[in-house]
Amino acid sequence: MRKSLLCIIFTISFLMVFFTACGNPLDVINQEKQKAKYEVHHLRENINNEYFDELEEEVEILEGNVGELTAAVTKEYPGFVAQYFQQKVIKPVVKVKEETQEQEEEAAEREIRTVVTIHYYRVKYKYTFKDGDTVLAVIKGKYEADFPTTQIQNPTKENSVFENWDSAIPEKFTADKTFTAVWRSSNANYLVLHRKQNINDNGYTVYEDETKSAPANRLTSATAKTYTGFTARDIEQQMINENGTTVVNVYYDRNVYTLSFNSNGGSSVASVRGKYGAAVPSITNPTKTGYVFNRWNPRLPETFSADSEYTAVWDPSTTTRFKVEHYLQSVNLADYVLDENQNLTGTTNELTTAAALEYEGFTAKNFSQVIIQPDGSSVVKIYYDRNLCEVTLYDGETVYRTMRGRYGAAFPTVNTPIKTGYTFNGWTPSLPSTYTTQTEYHMNWSPRTDIVYKVEHYQQNLDPSTGYTKLIRDTQTLTGTTGTLTQAEANEYEGFTVLEFDQVPIAGDGSTVVKIYYDRN
Repeated sequence: MRKSLLCIIFTISFLMVFFTACGNPLDVINQEKQKAKYEVHHLRENINNEYFDELEEEVEILEGNVGELTAAVTKEYPGFVAQYFQQKVIKPVVKVKEETQEQEEEAAEREIRTVVTIHYYRVKYKYTFKDGDTVLAVIKGKYEADFPTTQIQNPTKENSVFENWDSAIPEKFTADKTFTAVWRSSNANYLVLHRKQNINDNGYTVYEDETKSAPANRLTSATAKTYTGFTARDIEQQMINENGTTVVNVYYDRNVYTLSFNSNGGSSVASVRGKYGAAVPSITNPTKTGYVFNRWNPRLPETFSADSEYTAVWDPSTTTRFKVEHYLQSVNLADYVLDENQNLTGTTNELTTAAALEYEGFTAKNFSQVIIQPDGSSVVKIYYDRNLCEVTLYDGETVYRTMRGRYGAAFPTVNTPIKTGYTFNGWTPSLPSTYTTQTEYHMNWSPRTDIVYKVEHYQQNLDPSTGYTKLIRDTQTLTGTTGTLTQAEANEYEGFTVLEFDQVPIAGDGSTVVKIYYDRN
């Protein structure tokens, strides 16, 4: 096959030179100057003989620079080892068309590339058969070759019976392996009873038994097993009877474990002890001021299983007490006096929910909530300032006087007001002894009924242009009620006619005058 490939390459080269002038029936294409593909053939040794089968071939297509060496790399095949090989100079890829008699127009095309071949030999492995440290046989074979089972015979040994090899022998060679003979003695049997201590008493109950074999008339070699929560006592070995009636008892005491409790700031809880597997008794929950017991962490087991500590988990109490004190400013403004206590509840370590009260005449100052202490000692103090009161005294709609003072302070003395023509009847509402929330007070007046007023009579002169003359002798002095209309009346004068006149309100100061005029007829 390889000689045929060389002949084809030589023929193609010769034809390329000879037919350059007249046209070449072989269309040589794709001859790259810089890059070219090349092949790496990995051939593995055949299992049955020492040649390399194309069925075991794997081909890689790589690329490199023309004129440089290939960069073929061996592969890792389990059970194979690569043979030394040489890199080759990369040649341009040649594509050729081969004409056939059946099909001249469409010729088949193929590539001719540089080829690097790597051979892989099968590794030879050995199976070693031993009796203890003694090698009984060594059998070799190539990787994946069938193991010749007829070449290994079961060994023999005095006072022993061959049972098997310590591991199964594979059907094919895959690696170096060692197999050790397993023997069965013709010794006497004896029984080993493993007894566990009971939970509720100090007796022992058989949990497990095993049969062992050893030469007769020798001491047994019983060994303790490992059981969680138990500790084996010293074993009293027995002499092995030839009839196989020997019994060895192995006793296991239950471990005693302690559960201790960390109350995490609460009341102390005594630790408890018990045998492995025994039920854990009921544990009294601890108490802690300002908190409610939630659980133990980790959660308590149902039975004793190990020394362990448990820590109390607490929830803040939602009914922890705190106090709110309300202080009112003194009248002299010098200090504050406690007026009222409130006992409230809230959640431990959260803020209080104190609220100011409503006090007439006082305004609460700003205050801060505090953290509620578990022992109920938290106090919120709220201070209230006396309001500044402004009081206005009115005479009707007229402001008579304005006064200012702190709520509760002494109200100043107000002199009795005087108003001509009226009698003062007090204030509405009555003036207080101290400043209150009332801001307006109004005077109460009653008009006097004895207020004097005059009625004057005027007669027209003979010369009308000179006006009227007052009749002094006829001037009247009357009395009436302040603010009401006068009740003046005209006189009867012969030869005169009274003119129309108006009654007027009676002034409280007695200055009211009603003038009545009479024209001559």
